[in-house]
Amino acid sequence: MDAAGNVTTCIQYITISDTIAPVIICLPPITYYAGPDMCGAVINYTLLATDNCGEVTLSLYSGLPSGSVFPVGTSTVVMIATDACGNTTTCTFTVDYP
Repeated sequence: MDAAGNVTTCIQYITISDTIAPVIICLPPITYYAGPDMCGAVINYTLLATDNCGEVTLSLYSGLPSGSVFPVGTSTVVMIATDACGNTTTCTFTVDYP
């Protein structure tokens, strides 16, 4: 306010952006050994992800989800962690069923 009582208003917009991607604790290769007459095995796995700015969503990008019957051979699983700002991190691991 000046001496004459005039008032000016100023609006300032501040944008805070998160550019730090989430962190996934990726799994080492999983190897499952079964009998010679087995054609597949149920494999369960759990991944953990954290972020500096809140919740993280883990989603399956390719491969089979945990609890699926994995076939004989090597299967690749790709998971993506996404934070609230849209930053992503990818984790890739294999399930080997010889």
